[in-house]
Amino acid sequence: MVSVLDSINPRSYASSLLLLQMQLYNKINLARQQNSINADLNQNINSINLEADKWRKLKSNLWDSINFISEAVTRAESIQNKLEAMSITAYSAQNGDATSSATYPIQFDVALRGINSQAIDSRKSPNILSSNNSDYTYITNINGATDTVSRQFLGTDYTITDTGGNIWVRDRGSFVLRQYDANYVKTGNYAALSGGVRMDSISGSTVTFTIDYNSTSAQQFTGTLATSGLGLLDAWLYEDLTTSAGRTRALTDVHQAQAQVQAGIAQLNGDRAVAQYNLDRASLKVGVSLNAIDATTKSHMLKLQEVQATNGQQNAISAMIVNGTINIRNEYLNLLKLSYGSGLARSLIDILA
Repeated sequence: MVSVLDSINPRSYASSLLLLQMQLYNKINLARQQNSINADLNQNINSINLEADKWRKLKSNLWDSINFISEAVTRAESIQNKLEAMSITAYSAQNGDATSSATYPIQFDVALRGINSQAIDSRKSPNILSSNNSDYTYITNINGATDTVSRQFLGTDYTITDTGGNIWVRDRGSFVLRQYDANYVKTGNYAALSGGVRMDSISGSTVTFTIDYNSTSAQQFTGTLATSGLGLLDAWLYEDLTTSAGRTRALTDVHQAQAQVQAGIAQLNGDRAVAQYNLDRASLKVGVSLNAIDATTKSHMLKLQEVQATNGQQNAISAMIVNGTINIRNEYLNLLKLSYGSGLARSLIDILA
């Protein structure tokens, strides 16, 4: 039994000290390898996250773009519904009596104003259904690539330039037809769009009309009609839908407008599909980044396990080396059959072993 009072064997002490020094070296080497592996992991994950954050931000922006386009589609579909209402009104006017005939042009004009309200009065910027805004451009890729949704005017407007060089413009705020001079200054002439102006004749783009036609101050003008957008006119330019010719022209214009709006809706749906494709790709890229982080982390854990296993093997080898040295020394002693108490023999064995 060994106690604290027993004398220390110098050879055992030296062997134990050597083994501890070798294990300490292995421990330091293990810590250095672990730090290197952890540093590589952090660098790789930071790099992956940096790109993933770009895709996440792009994904959010693409959602905004899809919502923007969807809102335009909804407004265009509302315009299509109002065109259908105008078509029904023009058809119904064929069978109008003295009482109902007065309501059809009003219904027609209300629907027309609703179209312009949807197309022009939106607070979206840019308003891609209006006449005085720009296209809508958005980013589709983290490298800065873009796509553009083209503006298309789905409202309607018209002007009449009379033979005096003055311009008649629809005043949407007050629902009147107002005359301006060449410098766009009000001349003082105007007429209510409903019941205040009468179309006398129309041939191609040449139109003759009378304002205040039920009063002694009635005035007649002739001018050139110019349209924009859907090309629809107020009911007075279709003779308030009271004649077959007026209703025919109204229906022709409404049907052409319906085809134009339908084409516009198809274009917007195509633009939305492109934005959705870009969103799906961004979502996929974010998912790929998450998978890459998982794979990198698993690889990191395997590397740590590997170096830990190697360290255990190195400690075992160190112990085997030290124990082997002791065993060899003992074998030499047995082989020479020298007394362990001989200091000379031990010195010779120490030199050999």
